Amino acid sequence: PDIQHYVEQDLYAAASPAARFEEDKKNKNDSDKPGGELTLSQGDSTTLGREAFALSFEGFDTQVRPSLVPDSAEVAVAARIELTKLATNETRDLRPVYIIMQDRSVQYVQNRVRDWGLTLSFTGMNVDTGAINLAVEGVKVAPEDWIVMQAREKPFIGVLWAGILILAGGFAVALVRRARDLRLSRERR
Repeated sequence: PDIQHYVEQDLYAAASPAARFEEDKKNKNDSDKPGGELTLSQGDSTTLGREAFALSFEGFDTQVRPSLVPDSAEVAVAARIELTKLATNETRDLRPVYIIMQDRSVQYVQNRVRDWGLTLSFTGMNVDTGAINLAVEGVKVAPEDWIVMQAREKPFIGVLWAGILILAGGFAVALVRRARDLRLSRERR
């Protein structure tokens, strides 16, 4: 943490690790169910589990099979995912689908790899950066490593400190005056 003092304000800054803000995600019913979410940009790759799988986001595919898309869909986009089981070097091409309906609701078409016990869902995307959000079930996702930088501005903090100094000065004057009054009253007796 750090504090910068200015005449009209103070600025407090502190950095906190992600672990401090993460809630205990374990539910009593789902305590043994591994999974998580991750964000990948086009061309990014990561490992899942204890380096059991390598996952790579290759890009988008706008040519989605019509049988996967409802009639009321406005936009349907698939993510081209390459998933490799590192123990056997077996690779699978997956195409989870993200669908925006005409009423602006969102639907997902999951990809399940039953023999590997893994499910991927394309849950969102950032069109500006080309990044996607993936929900993974069946294997543990490494937590993202990030920090939170907090900056808080305390305006007119100088007025508060001036008030404290005036209050302390007034207390000192009252203390001296009371001591003088007591000394004078003892001398009169």
